[in-house]
Amino acid sequence: MKNGMLVTKDKFKIVVNSLKTIEKKDVLVGIPAEKAPRTGNEMTNAILGYIHENGAPEINLPRRAFLMPGIRGSKDKIASYLKQAAQASMRGDKAGVERALNAAGLTGMKGAQRKITEGPFIPLAASTIRHRRAQGRTGTRPLIDTGQLRRALTYVLRGV
Repeated sequence: MKNGMLVTKDKFKIVVNSLKTIEKKDVLVGIPAEKAPRTGNEMTNAILGYIHENGAPEINLPRRAFLMPGIRGSKDKIASYLKQAAQASMRGDKAGVERALNAAGLTGMKGAQRKITEGPFIPLAASTIRHRRAQGRTGTRPLIDTGQLRRALTYVLRGV
């Protein structure tokens, strides 16, 4: 008996070690370097994504953020998976931690892809639409032309 409490099994060290372990893990959603090249273009998907996410007023390109809003739109599901990862970590279930972190990453990635598909975004300029048509493309939706940017979105687990 300790301080009036009966301790049947002390798991304090296990819980602390589990939390320290999961604290070193990251789920990153975005466009990693190996997914950055674009077919027929010198600009990479990573650069293009950054420009759209932040805008480029110097070249008259408005901000059309998709990554952070897409992830924020999925935050409840992501939080649920992160909770599952923490619970699995406390049980010592490494496979369960990895499954839950993969699910969180996939959910964030899908949220960003969904944002690209659904918008809403500032409409394309008439000059952009003319340029697309001159290249034989008829789409008028912002962020969707060839689909390369949306396909380049992914997630990675670091520290797993």
